[in-house]
Amino acid sequence: MKMDLYKPTRQWQDIELWQDVTEDQWNDWMWQLTNTIRTLDDLKKSHKLNSRGRRGS
Repeated sequence: MKMDLYKPTRQWQDIELWQDVTEDQWNDWMWQLTNTIRTLDDLKKSHKLNSRGRRGS
């Protein structure tokens, strides 16, 4: 049984980092591990950070 506990307000294809990712890739745990956000620049591409978020506080 699939439960929809979280409904995103946008899809991954709407985010610059993942616009060319297929649904199969997106749902693959190995792809998820190898494409984890690891840099501030990537985080900025996927989330809108306010000044507190950019400072890390």
